[in-house]
This record gives sequence, C-alpha cells and structure tokens, in this order.
Amino acid sequence: MIKNIIFDLDGTISKSADGILNAFEYALDKMGKAYDRDQLFKYIGPPLRDSFVKELGEDLADDGVEFYRSYYLKKENTRHLFMMV
Repeated sequence: MIKNIIFDLDGTISKSADGILNAFEYALDKMGKAYDRDQLFKYIGPPLRDSFVKELGEDLADDGVEFYRSYYLKKENTRHLFMMV
C-alpha cells in the first residue's frame, strides 16, 4: 500500500516562475535596487533569503524577504498549472 506521494510542484506541475519573478521585482523596487529581469531567473529554486543576501547584502536581506512575501501572498497566491496536468 502506498502511504505517501511526493510531488515536485514548482516548475513541474505548476507554472510559478512568473509569480516568483514578479515578487522579486516588487521587493527590489521597494528596496530601490536596480535589476535586470533576465538575471533574476537564477533565484528560482535557491532559498529565498540567500537570494536576497546576494542582491541586497546581509543587512537588507530580511527586508527584501518581507516585501517579497507580502506581495506574493496578496498577488501571486494562486497557482497556475501547466496544460495537461
């Protein structure tokens, strides 16, 4: 009998890249940090705080994470599934 099933959700079943990038852009805008959207793709997957440390530095990373999360919860909280899933 199968007791557990594990799914890899982000990028496999759900199309989350746009929401992640939008939240990063919002947070970086709020922090006054210039960015190139194409360069933000590298932050899809790694731990959120680590990504903000690389962009903003250790001292500002927690603020970036807060802006990201507040935006994501309000604007990107619905998942879009890939076709045929």
